[in-house]
Amino acid sequence: VEVAKAELALECDYRHEAKAQTEFRNLINGTPHMNVPEVIHNLSSRRILVTEFVPGRPIDEAHQLSQAQRNHLGTLLLSLTLREIFEL
Repeated sequence: VEVAKAELALECDYRHEAKAQTEFRNLINGTPHMNVPEVIHNLSSRRILVTEFVPGRPIDEAHQLSQAQRNHLGTLLLSLTLREIFEL
C-alpha cells in the first residue's frame, strides 16, 4: 500500500510527469512513426502539464485500420514496449 501511495503521489506531480515524458521523448527521438509531445516547461508546474499539440488518432480507433496497418501498429507498440523495458 505504501508503494502505491508513493507512486500515486508521483503520478499526481506533473513536474515528475514532465521529466518522465521528456525522457521518453528523448528515448524515441528519431524513431519513425512515433512521437511524444514536447513538454513546455515554462508553462508547466506541479499541478499543470503543458505540451505541444500533436495531431493523431486515438488507439481505440485502431480497429478501423486495415490489417496491414494494424500489423504495423502492433510491431511499433511491441518495439516501443521493449525499448522502454530495456533502455529506460
